[in-house]
Amino acid sequence: MESDKWVVCCDGGTVSMIDLKNNGAVSKRPIQADAAIMNPSVSVLAVRSGQQLQVFNLDLKAKMNSFAMSETVVFWRWISQKSLAIVTSGAVYHWDCVEADAKPFKGE
Repeated sequence: MESDKWVVCCDGGTVSMIDLKNNGAVSKRPIQADAAIMNPSVSVLAVRSGQQLQVFNLDLKAKMNSFAMSETVVFWRWISQKSLAIVTSGAVYHWDCVEADAKPFKGE
């Protein structure tokens, strides 16, 4: 699990988030996604649909950033409070996704 506070599930055009620290309260959002991961320390949700990545601040109910990858994402995870690591078949990218207009860059 990415977070000890949240469990996230994608099913049929809905992303469900279970808040383990709030007696298992369930929040649902109508988001079409193949995968979703919750930030382990803040209420920020990253979703992936195909090669499109989007990041949402749940407290502010706002989209923070989005990016269309040119390669298929094989693996991704939060590596800090504001950054995602994105693995494709050809490279590893880092994305400071909470910064406006930031784009993923190849890791070294």
